[in-house]
Amino acid sequence: NTNDLGAGGMRMSWDDYSKDQPIATIKKIVNNYNIEFLWIGFYNKKTKILEFEKCEFNLQSNTNPVILQKI
Repeated sequence: NTNDLGAGGMRMSWDDYSKDQPIATIKKIVNNYNIEFLWIGFYNKKTKILEFEKCEFNLQSNTNPVILQKI
């Protein structure tokens, strides 16, 4: 469960999305403090397609995966 769905999240049919399919992967980049965050999206069980393949993490850079840096 999510504490805050926001305005957009409240309109989504959360029961239609798989809780078994990954929505993202995170991989530590060897020898530094960065991680690679690869957003996948939500898998809709009814339509059998990925939805919301773009996310807030890659809006500024417009790249996927995004490299997150520890500051």
